[in-house]
Amino acid sequence: MMRGKLSDKIKQIDVYKIGGFLSGDPEGLVKIIHEIVGTVPAGHFPVIYVSAIKNEEVAEMAGIYNPGSVKSLTDLLVDSDKIIDSISGSTKLKSERFKGILTQLHHRIMDELGIKEDIILIPTDEKVSASEYQTKRISLEEAISSKVSRITTSVVRRYEATFTPQQLDSLYGEGDFLATMIISALYNKKLRELRTGQKDLPINLSRPVTAREVGFVSDNSYLDANIIEEATLKFMPGAFYRKFLKRGVTPFIAGFRAITFDGNKKYETTIGRNGTDTSSTWGMAMLYELSKKYGFDVPLTLTFLKDTDGCLSGDPKYIGNAMTVRYMSYRSADEAGNIHNKALAPLVSRDLRIIVRDYGDPEYKERGTFTEIGPPRGENKIDMVNNPKKAYLLGIERVEDSPGKLGVITSLIGEFGVNIIDVYGAPRDPSFTLEEIAQKQLDMLRGEITKNGAQDKTKYFSSIQKKLAQEGFNISLWAVQQVHNYLTENSKLDFNFENYLGCICDELQLIGYKPAGYKKAYYISVIGDIGDKQEREFFKLIGQYDPLAKGGVITHANRLSTVLPRTDEPTIKRIANEIHDKLILPYHQKSNQLSFQF
Repeated sequence: MMRGKLSDKIKQIDVYKIGGFLSGDPEGLVKIIHEIVGTVPAGHFPVIYVSAIKNEEVAEMAGIYNPGSVKSLTDLLVDSDKIIDSISGSTKLKSERFKGILTQLHHRIMDELGIKEDIILIPTDEKVSASEYQTKRISLEEAISSKVSRITTSVVRRYEATFTPQQLDSLYGEGDFLATMIISALYNKKLRELRTGQKDLPINLSRPVTAREVGFVSDNSYLDANIIEEATLKFMPGAFYRKFLKRGVTPFIAGFRAITFDGNKKYETTIGRNGTDTSSTWGMAMLYELSKKYGFDVPLTLTFLKDTDGCLSGDPKYIGNAMTVRYMSYRSADEAGNIHNKALAPLVSRDLRIIVRDYGDPEYKERGTFTEIGPPRGENKIDMVNNPKKAYLLGIERVEDSPGKLGVITSLIGEFGVNIIDVYGAPRDPSFTLEEIAQKQLDMLRGEITKNGAQDKTKYFSSIQKKLAQEGFNISLWAVQQVHNYLTENSKLDFNFENYLGCICDELQLIGYKPAGYKKAYYISVIGDIGDKQEREFFKLIGQYDPLAKGGVITHANRLSTVLPRTDEPTIKRIANEIHDKLILPYHQKSNQLSFQF
């Protein structure tokens, strides 16, 4: 196949996604960048997508999060108005303090990496063509300082006046670019060290890149935009080829961002949570289309760098024999939460695959500590068991078997701010499992308690529900229960949690339904490409523990679930481990002996 104008020295193009944990881990960054640079002499051309720094230090510096919580710099920018408000003093003092938080965080990482004085190329606002911007050489310390100052100015302006969604998008995306500049500088440092002994390397130095340069085009749904495939594939491949592949410049791309058009003007958007996942998968799809257009007969790879040995068959803190799942289908990975379906979309239509691996393990191939995510392979299996969740099972009788009746019930429950995990049984006799997990919501509730103190309980929880609804969250039962415990411990408010469920039952009865009461339960589920055999085995094993839901098990294409009577923690943990060791472990022990070709 003709190679077009791609350099003969480029033998493979490797796309990497660097997550927030790795961005904030200097030791891990040195290891992975050293590994990536080491592939360059063999003709590998890296393309790297970067997330904002995420670690406990961000939360500690912000001062409004719970001790020990893990937050990203993007979280800090989203909550910047609250952080500014929590800082005492004049607006000038607030500004200086916030600027100091950002500066300290990034300077610590630069100091540990020894790159503060290194020179990088960054884009300016000056255009050299319709789609290309002038770059300038600047020290990393100066570039970070300039960007931090601009971010701080925006944060203070937001505190003083209401920002539009477009302005918020422009602010929220800045955290990724700070990390991108640092990691690009580290890559250049390692590449220069390599060049000392090898003058004829196939690529030039890297540079940090913004969304407007790469060409991701989205709709104008600010704060949660969607990539427009047709527009992106029209603009992106050619621009990417001219600016990077043709010139041999390795791009370090700030994930999470795209551009949208309003007439002749461009505006930056953010593409929601897991945005860097989405950016990297669309980048992979773009390179695939580019290779077809220009005839590049070179392999393409996409790797997600994480802090675990790929995707695991269970939480190692809960499942004693958890091991790496060597292969997962797209839908199973989506169901398990390993990757968002928005990120999977460009891969599914092209049969492209992802390798998920530990960034600290350069021998992952030899050890088999990686997961390949791709198309279904025509085999049925269970990949993993989720940690059991505390829940309540709410039974409802006499539901009319007509369209929309079930929706009435779910809507009413939703008005109480309760999350429904699953519906069991036929429409005439449904049971709802009500989720109790919502740590972020709990953080927000506790923040309100700390800030405003305890008030009349009815007005208090009503006002919090409305506030959370505006933020796009529901109050789950678990959050309410935990807040109840928190308040009781502090003698601030007495709130009977189970009265909350009683209110739901009362309301259901008022609109003509007959609630059969509720039971404390554990919700437990397994994920995989489920077939009849897996369903039978799960049903047989779980049956000995007297499942509460009618029918015992609910089956989805990629999930089996049930609810068990609420018991003590050691017992439910033992049950989860039994499910894992009998239904999951034997398959993975066998499949992990197979070899995979990259």
